[in-house]
Amino acid sequence: MAHRPLRGRYHIITWENGNYLGASISVPPNSPLYSVPVVVLPTAAMTSPPFTVEPVDGGDSTYIIMAEKRNTRCDEDGVFAFQNEPAEEWVIRCEGSQGQYTMNQRGVEAWTALLLEGPVFEHQVLLRPLVVLPLKPSESPLFFPSQLLRFIPVDEE
Repeated sequence: MAHRPLRGRYHIITWENGNYLGASISVPPNSPLYSVPVVVLPTAAMTSPPFTVEPVDGGDSTYIIMAEKRNTRCDEDGVFAFQNEPAEEWVIRCEGSQGQYTMNQRGVEAWTALLLEGPVFEHQVLLRPLVVLPLKPSESPLFFPSQLLRFIPVDEE
């Protein structure tokens, strides 16, 4: 499947369990906080405001992503949405024929939506090394399910 370039508003959903990603709902959208964590939202949230995805001129599969009009970028080992900070450029690649995507920094750290055990309300989207399990040369590589995402255009819901 040839993938079309991304541009516009999307819900980003985990491939592993269908949970929506978004800016933390424990922080009000108009909060003056400098940064808001990007999280795997609890199932009860069902949906979230969409992310805005814009291609970077001259970048191969490179995009900036905004969550609620805040630029996403890495801080330590997590993904946050920042006010008044430049956007980080993310490499988004279609990984297979089922609409699975990986999203990583220009290096090897990928958005990773780990769901931890216990009564945690929201789970921070972390940056972890992109894990690719090579198979036979004739087969597509396998990725950790926690690093595969779906991009659902808002107008296709």
